[in-house]
Amino acid sequence: MYVAEYRRLVEQRILQLVANHPTIKAIQHGQKIDDWQLLELERTLTKELGEGDLEVTPENLKKVFAHAADSFLGLVRQVLDMQTLPDYKDLVARQFETYVTQHNYNADQICFLCGANVFLQKRHLETAD
Repeated sequence: MYVAEYRRLVEQRILQLVANHPTIKAIQHGQKIDDWQLLELERTLTKELGEGDLEVTPENLKKVFAHAADSFLGLVRQVLDMQTLPDYKDLVARQFETYVTQHNYNADQICFLCGANVFLQKRHLETAD
């Protein structure tokens, strides 16, 4: 399958998935949405796009969409031209900051949480992390 055809099929599948998704409908109607709704959208897209014959992965996204989309939320932002839709990394960073400020952690605990934050953003760890 050629890249252009694969890209068209991925975009078509995304449009099908988000057509009735409550988070997208809320955005389109100008309603306020929270991070949890966006994370649920990311989970839905990860599950639905990762299955089936398309096998959409973050690696394939980077190849097909020229690095413009590094998460499924980023891909939806690009396909639907919703520039206000935050990226997955932004959601994780915002939730991490909120969590840390709500708790009284010592330096070691915060370092551990920073490592967990890196893992959540990158979805993997490297030795340097």
